[in-house]
Order: sequence, then structure tokens, then C-alpha cells
Amino acid sequence: MKDAYITKELTSFVGVTKATLLARAKRENWQSRTRKGRGGGNEWLVAGLPEDVRAAIIMHEAKTDVPALPTDNVVIPDWAYRVGMARFRLVSEWRQFVAKSKVTKGKATAAFLIAVNSGQLFPKEFDILNEISDKTLYRWDKRLRDNDDDYRILCDRRGKWSKGGRKGLGQIGPDAEKIFLGCWLTPNRPSLALAYRATKEILKKNDLPVSSNRSFRRFAERFDETHHDLVVLKRNGEKALKDKVGPYITRNSDLLSVGDVLFCDGHVLNFRCLHPVTGKPFRPILICWFDWRSHMPVGWEIMPTEDTVAISSALHMAIRMLAQYPRCVYLDNGKAFRGKYFSNVDDDFGEFNGLYARLGIAVQYSRPYEARTKIVERFFRTFDEECQRLLPSYIGNNVANKPAWMMRNEKYHAATHNEWTPTLREASEVFRLYAQWYGQQERKSVGGQRPLDILQGGLGDGVDLAELDRHFLFRQKITPKRCGFTISGVRFESDALYGLNKPVMAMYSWSDMSEVYLHTLEGERLGIARPTEALHPLARIFGDELDLQKIKEANKRQRGLKNTTMKMVKAFDGDIGENALETLPWMRRETVPLKAVPKPKVIKAEPVMDEAEIARLEAVRAKIKELPTNTFKRPAFFSSELERYEWCFEQTYRYGYELPPEDHSSMRAYEASEEYQTGMGARFEQLKPIYLKQQSAR
Repeated sequence: MKDAYITKELTSFVGVTKATLLARAKRENWQSRTRKGRGGGNEWLVAGLPEDVRAAIIMHEAKTDVPALPTDNVVIPDWAYRVGMARFRLVSEWRQFVAKSKVTKGKATAAFLIAVNSGQLFPKEFDILNEISDKTLYRWDKRLRDNDDDYRILCDRRGKWSKGGRKGLGQIGPDAEKIFLGCWLTPNRPSLALAYRATKEILKKNDLPVSSNRSFRRFAERFDETHHDLVVLKRNGEKALKDKVGPYITRNSDLLSVGDVLFCDGHVLNFRCLHPVTGKPFRPILICWFDWRSHMPVGWEIMPTEDTVAISSALHMAIRMLAQYPRCVYLDNGKAFRGKYFSNVDDDFGEFNGLYARLGIAVQYSRPYEARTKIVERFFRTFDEECQRLLPSYIGNNVANKPAWMMRNEKYHAATHNEWTPTLREASEVFRLYAQWYGQQERKSVGGQRPLDILQGGLGDGVDLAELDRHFLFRQKITPKRCGFTISGVRFESDALYGLNKPVMAMYSWSDMSEVYLHTLEGERLGIARPTEALHPLARIFGDELDLQKIKEANKRQRGLKNTTMKMVKAFDGDIGENALETLPWMRRETVPLKAVPKPKVIKAEPVMDEAEIARLEAVRAKIKELPTNTFKRPAFFSSELERYEWCFEQTYRYGYELPPEDHSSMRAYEASEEYQTGMGARFEQLKPIYLKQQSAR
């Protein structure tokens, strides 16, 4: 018999209602105490109960069978297991304590309970069981002896688990469950507290009972345990259901070889760089080609925008690094990735279709809003965690992740912040160094191997660089007019276009617009077109020898083309013979000759300018010749070949000035040097397309 019972137990023992029992307890002043454990409430002390009630308790417990062990197929919940093991240990320790004690069993038990109930002896078990009495200890001991000391007999048997049933959702009632789920499972994703407050108001309005906030929270937690798919779909949508609940396909990248599949995507960097044109801080875009087998970045570009030039340049780098053409590319759905330059399949152009088709590369596009199909997204997160956030110009990927120096009133961090902001070339160098370090680390994604080792072990036999460069030329269908055409505001001319009146294919590179290769739509090579140069409008009077020479060459070129046509037309007339139209009756010629018209007399014209005016103009012409021909100021000297090349590069590509031949020669020589090929060339190659676009926009 226990020393105290709750109201529900006494009503079943005595056989009366709860109201009747509470009324009698109040009338007879039954002794009670606060009930410990989950649920709270009061319990009635057996010592203060009337004789008839105590007799009913004794008779009921005499009829009650000892609880049986749960069957082997029943899973014991963790909380019930913890209670059972705590009880089992206390009984075991109590038995040993009594056996070793030299006093009576009662005194030893009393001493043992004092130590346990104080929380000093077996504190973990005390936190689970709280205070226990000697009768409770004896009852546990008897249950163990009757069941061969099987600890399961002492497990907490509340709930339906001991009978093989599952835990219920709660006791808030079917009406409250329906209303609460309607308030909680909405796309606006209200909190449990807000859904409870809304449910509470609806229940009160309909005069329905309202359970506690804890009961509703317990119901929501248990409902989510068995209906997690429904909760995610109603609150987060179909994409979250697929990403968080549905199964995913595991792909074995070990079945691939290096270069079989390349992923490509654009990523807005989380740190600022200096814009190459405006000089202001901005967030550039990283275009990265990522090898699936080695999990290694093989080609990249950092540019202001995600455009065709950046993507093709990064792919060119990836093919050179892999020393082979990839078999398949897995691409993002961005507009730049689907451009005609990459995927055009117009059969009218013959071989001049998309870049991927020319290179023999299969293309696979990822589904919209499914980043899990692109492993490059995981690399971008790794790059952010291991590199980007270490840079002084890091600003975070959202407002919540801003560094402290960007927040308001953070004077200390703002004063101590490093203001260094890298240029695009410096950012590219940072990424190159990180990619090299990344490849040298052991990664779980490739089974603990180093990505760089896998990449180097699967490189190809090499590609023809000249053929590779030809494939990466941009192609544009143009219709020539008067031996020329215009691309991005720049006019190109070629003698090969003389006499043509049909569309042709122009092939060019944004990094070097000095030459444009011309082909027919059937693939036949026509020639090369070069940018035209505007000549001096009055070279004979105001120009120098170079201007006069250019005028002479232009006139000679025009005469040569005309003479070619004249020779062709004479040969054509000889093949045609007599004009058949002249044999018609109404086309007869007059046989009577016309009278000769007297030739007018030649009158010597008077000079328009006198000698003084002619002398004045000659003096003006000589003075103009002494003026500088360029509109830019040339430095007196250059400290290095790099400084000279940078100055010539600015004048040519940024401002569009024509340089003397010696400067052109020095630029070609520096571009062939090792310093340009290994380090400095990347910066100028990035600036070329940007400056050319600026010139075309002027």
C-alpha cells in the first residue's frame, strides 16, 4: 500500500463520483499533500483517511495482480527505460547496503533512504525519481524477486507502450485539434504560441473547453512526429517537402573519370572588389567550372557581370587545365548559360552552331530552383566558410550575417577595420591560391582523398591550342556593305568583301579585335577584316607625310578594286557579244550624222589668291606641322617594360588612340614575355573586353 493516493484512484476504490469524493473530503477534512511529478495536483494521505476508505484500498490492492513483464516485441520508450534503470540500481544498491550493515534491516533501510533522498547519494537517480519511501523500495524489491530480477518490471508503465500501443497525440479534444491545425498549418508559418492564442479565442467564442498551452504544444510536437510530411507541405511548400522530407538519389562519382562531367554556375561573391571602370566597391560574380569526379575547380573568371565572355573564358581555362575536352557539362538555367553562342543549333550555318556542339560536349541543364543537383553549390559554401569571410571586405551573404563593422554604432569595429579592398585581378589571385590549397586538403566528398591528386591522376593527353582558340571565337552573321561591316560600333573592312551582296560569317575574339575572320555560311574561308582608320580630312594642306601616304594607299586601293571590276566587265562584254535589244525594229539608229558642235575657246582663268595670301597659307601649314599629332601626353620615360605596356594599353584600348609603330612593337614583345604569360597577362585580358565595350558605347 502506498502512503498517498490521488482522487482518481480513490473514486475507483470506493465507487463514487469525483464530486462526491471531494465533497466528503472537504466535510471530513482529509489530509493531503502536493503531488510530485508530471501533472501536479494533490494526493490524499492514507493515514488521514477514514476506516472504510482504507479498507477499500486494501481490498482493491489485494485483488490487483502484479504487473506483468512487457512482451519481447514491445519497444520500451527512452523515458520509461531511464525510470526503470534508476529504480533497478537503487534496489540493487539497497540490497548490498543492508547485507553489509551490522544493524537491523529497518535501521539500515532508514539510513539508506536518508542518504538517497538528500540527493548526495546517487544524484542522477534522485533527479529522475525524487524522494522515495521504504514501502516503495520494498515493493520494487518484491517485483524484482517475483520476475527473476528483470529490470523491465520496474519501467514506468504509464501510456500504451507496455501493451504495444503508440503514444496518443494529447487530450485537447477533436474540436480543438481541428481548429488548432487550421491555425498552425498555414503558409504564413505562425508560431505555436500565436496559433494557440488564435485557437483559444475561437474555442472561447464557441463555448468549448480550452486546454493549457503546454497541452497544445505537446499535441503539435506529437502530430509532427507522425505527420511531418503534412506539416512541411502546409507550412513550407512543395520544394521544402522535396528537400527536407522526400528521399534523395545518391550518385556515385567514383564511376566517372576526370573531365567526364563539369558543373558550372555563377556565384555573387560575399566580399567587395574595386570596379575596374568606376573604381567603386561592388560585389563581382565568380564563374566556376567544377569537375564532378575530383570535386576540384578547374576553370574560373571573376567579372562584374555574368556574361557570355566570362563563361567562355572560364571554360577555355578548364579545357586547358584538364588537357582534354569534357564529355558533358551540367549547367545553370541562367540566361547567359543558354545564349546562342553556346547552344545555337541552326542548321543553315553548317559547322557554325553552338560552342558545345562544335566541341562535341553533351549539355544537361539543372531543374529550376534545385540547387541539390549542382555539387558546385556546396563548393561555394565551403569557399565562403574557409576563405571569403577571412577577407577585410567581407560583407556577408545577407543582412543577418553582416560583420560587426558594418552595423550601426559599432565605433570600435569601424575604427579598427582594415579598409583594403582587392581589385578583380587580386581577387582572381586569391581564388587561385585558395583553389590550390583546397585541392591539397583531404575531403570527405571524395572519400578522404585530396581532390588535386585525383585531378592530376586523370588529366588528358593534351589538346591542340590553335584548334581550341578557333572553336572559342565568337560568331556573328553579318551582311557586308561597301566592303565593310560594323561590330560593337567599330567598322571593319576587307577587300575580300568587294562585290559580295550576301550574308557572311564573322569570327572574332573579344580579347583581340584587331582581326575578324570571314567565312561563307558554307564554311569557305574568305579572308580577314581589320578595323578601319579615319584619315585626315585635308591631308594635302594640313597633314604630314604619314597622312599623305595613307591617303595615297587608300586611293590606290580604290583604283585597284575598280580596275579589277573593269577587267571583269570587259571580259563579260566579250562573252556576251552584240546586244540583242539593238536588233529590234524600233531600236534603229539614225543614218544622217549630226552637225558638229564648235569647240569652245579655252579662257585662261585668273588666280583666285594673290601671292601674299598663298604665302600666308604656307606659313600656317608649316606651323601646323610643328604641332603634336597625338591628343595624349606621353611620359618622358618609363621605369620598366610593365609601366610602358600599361601606358600603351590604356591609350589603345581605353581611349582609342593610335600609337606609333614602335609602341605597337614593344607591346607585342612584352605580351610574348614570361612575365606577361605567367602573371600580369590575366589582368589585361580581363580589362580588354570591358574597355572595348566602353568604346562601343560611346
